[in-house]
Amino acid sequence: MFASGLKETGRATLVGVKSAGNTLPSEIKKLPPALSFNMASANYETQSGFRLEGQGVTPNLTVELSRKSLLRRRRPAAQRRTWCRARRDSLW
Repeated sequence: MFASGLKETGRATLVGVKSAGNTLPSEIKKLPPALSFNMASANYETQSGFRLEGQGVTPNLTVELSRKSLLRRRRPAAQRRTWCRARRDSLW
């Protein structure tokens, strides 16, 4: 939710993969005996009316990392070049 607000107002460039879109707030009611009921209570929307539930937040720059690259602690070269180019352009 925070990232979607920053993206929409132009205060941040989101980098990564699309979020899952699991943002529905809910209330849990206790029921006897040892049961509970999970009830959705609202929807999260951005100022422009974009509903986050089920859609998620799409980044400005999509960068997918594999398990292998994470273990090496390095981004693949193509992704690294794309990130540097996008960062350079956003600074100017």
